[in-house]
Amino acid sequence: METHPQVVRMPHARSTDPHAKRIRQLRRAYQKHLRCKPTTLLVAAMDHAARLVAKAEFAVLDPSVTDEDLVRLTNIASRAERKALDLIAERRKQERSPPSPFDALLGQRDRR
Repeated sequence: METHPQVVRMPHARSTDPHAKRIRQLRRAYQKHLRCKPTTLLVAAMDHAARLVAKAEFAVLDPSVTDEDLVRLTNIASRAERKALDLIAERRKQERSPPSPFDALLGQRDRR
């Protein structure tokens, strides 16, 4: 008779890990900024940015992190966040309603 390995349950990240909590907060903020359902690419970009920003924020508090490593991590996090926000802006632009046929007759006008 085969015995199955017992499942070891890990403690729930929600209640114990401040790093995971901050990642969830950042993801939620990006999602609110998006205001629509994200694509797979956007989910990946927002997740990547949230993880790097949270890691950089916690690295600031860690005295064992060198200044050089902190600058590199902060720059990487900044680039990832900028890329995610650019993708969000692009997606929001796509979600706007298509131009009316009358727009072609009236010429280009500022759309908000």
